Amino acid sequence: DDLLYAMEHSQHYHSSHVFHPSETTKPKFEHTEYHVCWGSSLQVARNLQEELIKQVPEHDFKIGVLNSASGKHPEKFLRGTVSQEEGICRATCLYPCLIQYRDRPHYFYHVNHKPKYQESSSSCAIYCPRVPVIRQDTFEGTLLET
Repeated sequence: DDLLYAMEHSQHYHSSHVFHPSETTKPKFEHTEYHVCWGSSLQVARNLQEELIKQVPEHDFKIGVLNSASGKHPEKFLRGTVSQEEGICRATCLYPCLIQYRDRPHYFYHVNHKPKYQESSSSCAIYCPRVPVIRQDTFEGTLLET
């Protein structure tokens, strides 16, 4: 089950966490290109994946999306709010991955409700791998065919 995998493999990183790139990490690309695209995060990710598959059909590309998340209220999409995270939550199974951290002390949402983060959010992060996309990323939100 894809949702179960995404939830079980989601990882919280406290703001005190220090990332150390592996010493065995080698560059995978000869050069990097940047493009400014109009569209939602999921639309642009899908377009990128389709373009890469056309170029190298035998490769299974995994595309990641950096979500500029609400550090305090993961459920805002339920009220119809329109922003990056809310669009992603409406079109995917991201919300169950995020909500599992809501009431846990020293985790993302709990940390961000502390007085020192009243005007902003901490630099905590939640990594959620292979989150299933279940509907079109549009206001209509048509369910995708399986």
